[in-house]
Amino acid sequence: MSNLDGLLAKLSTDAALKDQFLTDPESVMDEAELTEDEKAAIRDSDADKLSELTGDNQVYGKNVILAN
Repeated sequence: MSNLDGLLAKLSTDAALKDQFLTDPESVMDEAELTEDEKAAIRDSDADKLSELTGDNQVYGKNVILAN
């Protein structure tokens, strides 16, 4: 499992991590050791790019949308 897959899975099941992510997404992404492409896809809420990076056509179901 990639770091991105793992983070998305954890964000969907770990309420404390999701709260931390919503407060400080950069630190959570850094801790998960995401690549710059992965971070950009999350920052941009880019479901197509997330699907491409994870190989999961249903990634939008796990996507965390950041408030702009």
